[in-house]
Amino acid sequence: MFKVIVVVLIAVVVFLLDFATVKKSKSKKDKKVYIAFFILALSIVVLHVMEVNIPTPIEGIKQIYQPVAEPIRKSLEKYL
Repeated sequence: MFKVIVVVLIAVVVFLLDFATVKKSKSKKDKKVYIAFFILALSIVVLHVMEVNIPTPIEGIKQIYQPVAEPIRKSLEKYL
């Protein structure tokens, strides 16, 4: 838990220092995108510090394409 608190405190400091440059931008869209990516990155780092197993994107792709690829593979094996 101590590690999570340290990570969040460091993130707050980085956010305050870095957001000052983004704040100068007049575009609200830029600010929203910056905040969204910052929150996403902070969430991933906190999960990593808590040693939560985070699946890679390739795992999701395998889950989607496995049912599609298996019948195709079986039909192609006939010709080998």
